[in-house]
Amino acid sequence: MTEGRLAQIEDLIIATLKEDIPGVHVDTRSSSLSEDGLRSVLTLAPFVLIEYNGGNPLVEVNLGSARTRVGFNLFVGAKSLRSKKESQRGAYELLAKIRDSLDGSEISDQGVVAGPFTWEGEAIFLDANEGTIYQAVYSLTEQ
Repeated sequence: MTEGRLAQIEDLIIATLKEDIPGVHVDTRSSSLSEDGLRSVLTLAPFVLIEYNGGNPLVEVNLGSARTRVGFNLFVGAKSLRSKKESQRGAYELLAKIRDSLDGSEISDQGVVAGPFTWEGEAIFLDANEGTIYQAVYSLTEQ
């Protein structure tokens, strides 16, 4: 899997989520995963930040072909000026919309195709007074 192909997949995810979830900041993750870095990310809320999570080879012995399974972390956050509970529920809504957009879907733009994507799971990533960040993991298999 080349760096260029990973960037293409990230770009497809970004374009798809920007179209499907208007008004939400969608980009690649560029801040540190330190607690301070994560707290500063909360100022972008609502957001979806994407990062490559690595890959592993899948070999199908019967077919004699090799494929690669790659994963992406999607960090999701929302905020509310009224309460942390509303912030969390806003993130739940974003997680559901992402699942609707990606899980089981093949996405494409200008002849570049990726997918189908598989939802692997999600969990709380940061719980702070400033807000909550959840992490959703998606994977796809590439030839």
